[in-house]
Amino acid sequence: MNNLFESYINNLTEAEHKLNSKLFDETNHLIPEVKDHLIEIVNQFLEDFNIELSVDDVNIIGSNAGYNYKSKSDIDLHIVTDYNNYPADVDIIEELFNAKKNNFNNNYEITIKDLPVEIYVEDSNSPAESNRQIFSSK
Repeated sequence: MNNLFESYINNLTEAEHKLNSKLFDETNHLIPEVKDHLIEIVNQFLEDFNIELSVDDVNIIGSNAGYNYKSKSDIDLHIVTDYNNYPADVDIIEELFNAKKNNFNNNYEITIKDLPVEIYVEDSNSPAESNRQIFSSK
């Protein structure tokens, strides 16, 4: 077996047993220091947002929220809100929120334990379909 393929298989096998140890402890709970840093990121985003954003929840989505992460996987940090709570068409709200998150992600180089963080605003009526770890920022 060639080394690259063997390394790939070993990474898959390891990833099937445990969550990313940079983010989660041996009991699969988010490491408190990581949670605190994620909350700081959310608070900075909300401060920069310049619109009163009603936060329903905050989630980590994607491969770093499950057992299929890789060494280059980023942290997808989702701020969940109900798009219907805002005084505009949902399509306009989605476009505004995407522009705000793009601006934030482009203006800040955010990492946690050398993992890049990308922030999103997610509509609670259309949750992302992916691995999901939920933590409360409240």
